[in-house]
Amino acid sequence: MAPMEGSLSLFADLTCPSCGGPEFARSGERIVCAYCGAQYAGERAFCANCRHVNRVGAEFCERCGDPLGRRCPACRESNWVGAESCANCGQPLDILEYLYRRRRESTAEWLNRAREDARIIKAEEEAAGQRRSRNLWAIEQTYQQARSQAFARQAATDRRLMWGVIIGVLLFAIAVLTTGLILAAR
Repeated sequence: MAPMEGSLSLFADLTCPSCGGPEFARSGERIVCAYCGAQYAGERAFCANCRHVNRVGAEFCERCGDPLGRRCPACRESNWVGAESCANCGQPLDILEYLYRRRRESTAEWLNRAREDARIIKAEEEAAGQRRSRNLWAIEQTYQQARSQAFARQAATDRRLMWGVIIGVLLFAIAVLTTGLILAAR
């Protein structure tokens, strides 16, 4: 394991809670004590502001609320807030360096890149809109199907009730007629 450098220098003044060792190393996405090998959450879960170790996948610090990531201005990849360069394209994440590079870029190059970024964002938004539409359509179909089934059950219940009433009225009429005939025959 190689000791951490660059953006991970903020770990320099921390000591390992397990052994008290003053040096950490990177092992994939995890932070590892260089002395005892104790593993801790990945750097993406570490808050650069308050140094709280958050759950993996958190977007904001659970203690202070600061963002744990930031988007690369070049490729829009999400990076850890303490990273100095994009893990995807290698572009610097420092805003001053970004502005300096942008200034060196010609207006035509910048416009072409901006158009390409806009095209990509538009395509992503259209795809997301289509996914939302499909999901809403599936929900609507499920709702309509449930509604049709409820109407069918209600109609069946109404028919049974109506037949019950008709049979009850007929039985009552037969009983009244039979009673009337019996009384008339006496």
